[in-house]
Amino acid sequence: MHRKIVNTVVSNLYSEPSFRSEMVTQAFLGEVVEVLDQSDEWFRIVCQDGYRGWIRWNTIVDNDSWETNDGKWFTPDDAVANVWKTTELTNIFQKVTFMSRVLLIEEDRDKILVQLPDGKTGWMSNRPLTISGETLRKKIAKTAHRFLGAPYLWGGKSPLGIDCSGLTQSVFGLCGISLKRDAGEQFLMKSLKEIEIADTEPGDLYFFGGKNRVEHVGISIGDGKILHSSGWVHIDSLNETSADFNEHLKRTLLACKSIGNLL
Repeated sequence: MHRKIVNTVVSNLYSEPSFRSEMVTQAFLGEVVEVLDQSDEWFRIVCQDGYRGWIRWNTIVDNDSWETNDGKWFTPDDAVANVWKTTELTNIFQKVTFMSRVLLIEEDRDKILVQLPDGKTGWMSNRPLTISGETLRKKIAKTAHRFLGAPYLWGGKSPLGIDCSGLTQSVFGLCGISLKRDAGEQFLMKSLKEIEIADTEPGDLYFFGGKNRVEHVGISIGDGKILHSSGWVHIDSLNETSADFNEHLKRTLLACKSIGNLL
């Protein structure tokens, strides 16, 4: 096995080396992946979360110094941000999301010079991702709100399109907490403790399904409200007196799980 770096803003992974197969997940600019196999112009890779799939050869590059550099990483604050060719911030040649990771080369008051995985450099507006002065639970809830309005996309993990477990994994990942990729896998994580719905706090997870089959997951934002991706990322309530009450979610609730052991 050898490592490669994702070099596109979002790269789709498929179950087979074909665009006609199911999209299973996504990888992001700057993410380190391991190559397991190759079939023509496709690589079978394993992502940092252990998820596997097939990716096109031209979306990943070699960069032996990417993980051993002496610089520091930069993540944009905007859902989608531009990388420009000039210091005047003109001529866009790449876009990144707040799921991306680029290498910070030089920093100015209002702009920075960054390097992409393929070695190309460009300038960005200097607005790093900062959510400070808050508890981790509040940070999770606030980060989740950044995805509001994103369309649902099976296998998606970005504000450009995201599924339910991709949302929970991405939100927690941005807050420095690792979750498994699928809702069923997240449900089985031993670090999550089952609790009563009345005991949930912001950041805890709600799991839904039928006949003990986990089919959906969402994030508690407090007061019985859940932020989740179903059709699009939005907020529903499990409180029957709320205007946002979702009867289907209340009826299919399997369990509430505390993230206390992850904090």
